[in-house]
Amino acid sequence: MGKKAQDLRKSAKETVESAVTSVRDKAQQVKETVEQRVEDITETVKEKAQEVQGFVEENVLSKIKDEGEEGEAAGEAAEDVAAAGADADDLTALNGLGAKFAERLAAEGVTTFQQLAELSDEQLQEIDGKIKSFAARYQRYEWREQAAGIPAPATQRLYVA
Repeated sequence: MGKKAQDLRKSAKETVESAVTSVRDKAQQVKETVEQRVEDITETVKEKAQEVQGFVEENVLSKIKDEGEEGEAAGEAAEDVAAAGADADDLTALNGLGAKFAERLAAEGVTTFQQLAELSDEQLQEIDGKIKSFAARYQRYEWREQAAGIPAPATQRLYVA
């Protein structure tokens, strides 16, 4: 191989290495940006859940409890809703589960990874009857496995001494 061919080969190799390094750097920047955005969104969701819980406690619960015994069962249900909002997980962290689907699941009472991981076949079919293609997506995206792989918040973990 002649000197000119060797120089061209060396130049091409350096160009490719430079391009690969540039792509890696850009990929790292995108990864960091996405991670930060996810953290920001998660924090916003937690803040909004606290706002909703506060609103329910201040406005709904007091009005229901003022109604006396008739409102007692409704008051307990509203407390459960408020508590569920406070304990809700960000289900959109799962692959294939977007915000709209998470909202629909919340309407069906599924707000945590644990609930999603522990759905029975009967519950799965019941939700599928209300949310089109739920069962198919649940299996295709392996939401049970994904949700089961996410540790519970520290307040829900059991420690054995």
